[in-house]
Amino acid sequence: MSSVNTPTRSLPVTGEQPPPEARGRHRPGLRGRLADSASPSPGLVAVVIVVTWLAVLAESTLVPVNPALHRVALFVHLACLVVGFGAVVAVDWFALKWLLRRCQLRQVLAVADQVHLLIWLGLAGLAASGGLLRPDLGATLTQIKLLLVLLVALNGVQATALHRRIAAYTGPVPRSLLARSVLAALVSQGGWWGAMAIGFLSSHPA
Repeated sequence: MSSVNTPTRSLPVTGEQPPPEARGRHRPGLRGRLADSASPSPGLVAVVIVVTWLAVLAESTLVPVNPALHRVALFVHLACLVVGFGAVVAVDWFALKWLLRRCQLRQVLAVADQVHLLIWLGLAGLAASGGLLRPDLGATLTQIKLLLVLLVALNGVQATALHRRIAAYTGPVPRSLLARSVLAALVSQGGWWGAMAIGFLSSHPA
């Protein structure tokens, strides 16, 4: 999954320079504090993701699939790929524009907020429909693809937490936080593209 793709140079979130005593401080507002308190912990979400991933593996071996259901699952799989990965690309595109000084960081954060649900829905749909496609769990490429899907999901949890921390700053974001955000974005892109490439190779064997 994608994080807020940001450069290593610290820039204020808004166009105005904050006073010296407020620069770099982590000051979430009331809305941010309420959102944090209402959100489950990243550790709990990670556990749910791993359990769901194992359930999908079980689904792929236990649920009988007829040709008609296979075609439906393939259509859903491709549709969820468009939705999920398309949302990831949208966030990274705006992040690249910010990197080139063509938009503000708050615009990147706003886009990430808007498409966050689409990314998770796309990833969930990919996992559920992928299990119905009866993947060959004994194949090395399939195993790598499944691990990449798990990596993307777990990375998405980290990216979401980083996004909330970045959005909470009233001044320039620390470089260490920006570097972690860039790393999460690279992991997301690598995972998505890797899984798609393996899926293509698996469906078009040499």
